[in-house]
Amino acid sequence: SRTIPMRQIIRMVYGSHLFGTNIESSDRDFKVVCLPSAEDILLQKVKKVRHNGLSKERNQPEQEDVEFLSLQHYLKMLCEGQTMAVDMAFVPEEYYVAGSLGPEWYAIRSNMGRFIHSNVTAFASFALSQARRYSVKADRLDALEAAHGFFAAMEDLHGPSTKVTEVRMDLMGMACEHSREVMGFPRIINPSRNGVGIEHFECCDRKVPMGATVKEAANIYRKATEFYGKRARLAQQMGGQDWKAMSHAVRVVREAEELLLDGKITFPRPEANLLLQVRKGELAHEEVMSLIEEGLERVNLAQENRST
Repeated sequence: SRTIPMRQIIRMVYGSHLFGTNIESSDRDFKVVCLPSAEDILLQKVKKVRHNGLSKERNQPEQEDVEFLSLQHYLKMLCEGQTMAVDMAFVPEEYYVAGSLGPEWYAIRSNMGRFIHSNVTAFASFALSQARRYSVKADRLDALEAAHGFFAAMEDLHGPSTKVTEVRMDLMGMACEHSREVMGFPRIINPSRNGVGIEHFECCDRKVPMGATVKEAANIYRKATEFYGKRARLAQQMGGQDWKAMSHAVRVVREAEELLLDGKITFPRPEANLLLQVRKGELAHEEVMSLIEEGLERVNLAQENRST
């Protein structure tokens, strides 16, 4: 079936080149809002988001990374107060790509008050999730790599057809070195066996029955390890912290505070130098978390003052 292209109503610079935090390794991010064709709307074939990502890993320096949003999806995100959508509404015109501006975007900008409200809960939630997200990923990556390494070693030592249950004692010893939150031995009820629980080894929500072979287990945890990708590995190498994610958290808290107090968000960010310090890991983790938590307190206070 033929594809009718969506008409672009705005294409803008986003990411570090907008925030003022780009470094030599930064790619170039763009956001595009598109108006779907009448046919796609009637046939309910509109895609909410389309992305030009070349892989699951980050792009190379100066490579373009473009995300396309349908107009309906963008307006939904904007009304929900989602960070990216609110950011886009305040991007200065000098960051628009020449020739991409449609009258629909002007209509959105001139009626911004109808879409953006003073509740910035989404901003605050995003800040904390960004600060913690990749630290958790690094912990999980440690556990997954340990599980994969264990089963690969057992495969070399005892042969690929060896059952997991045959190396259970060694496996328990390895699991004791990790938190119960990431490794364990759950029993899963099997109705076909009169409700008898079958013991499994579990690591980061990936379960392997004790009757599986060590080769099968090694493959499962190898694939799971690969899934976590380059940024989690970088966080692992840096002691479990993804400083880029932490810098996003600091930025979003500052944006939420500015939106509440001044009714706007400034780009490039006034605190860009601070954000660069965070991104480069020049500040202690405790200091960065204090910046985030103190900022969230100010945001909560500003919200309370607006509601009284």
